[in-house]
Amino acid sequence: MDKVFGAAIVIALISTALTLMALSWRRRRRRDLALVMMFPDKARGARVLSVECLYVATTPREQPLERLAIPGLAFRAKATVSIETNGVLIEPAGEHATLIEHARLRGVRSANATIDRSVGVGSLTAIDWQADSGDEITSFFRIPRRIDRTVFEDAVRELLEPSTTSRSTNTKESAQ
Repeated sequence: MDKVFGAAIVIALISTALTLMALSWRRRRRRDLALVMMFPDKARGARVLSVECLYVATTPREQPLERLAIPGLAFRAKATVSIETNGVLIEPAGEHATLIEHARLRGVRSANATIDRSVGVGSLTAIDWQADSGDEITSFFRIPRRIDRTVFEDAVRELLEPSTTSRSTNTKESAQ
């Protein structure tokens, strides 16, 4: 009798925990639907560079321990991340691809840690971008080979230069 009662309590606690986790994830997915990005079937550019990596997470820029549940970017997975003439294309295995348009890119940098992943100094690549809603976001990738990581980050910086220049030019023009 004691074992049955104890087992019932354990089963009830586990069921409650699983239910709360499922409800929490559902609420997070609803919250992050406003952050949905453009999907690449609408507009593809010419592929400039492509690397195989581990897609780690997407977080608010200033909160690297708060995972966003953006469709296509909610789960960690092996991925191909490509630089195209119109932006950065993220293709996680088992998810639909997401295109971060050129104009939405804000920066690229090396990082050491994010939610559920801590690696050696500078072993993560972080791409800062702006969602459709205006929220500032960072996506993290683990590109295994240092040379691939360096080439990829430099290519994103080159992609950023024209948009940074055009934004500052537009700002100067609007100020006059």
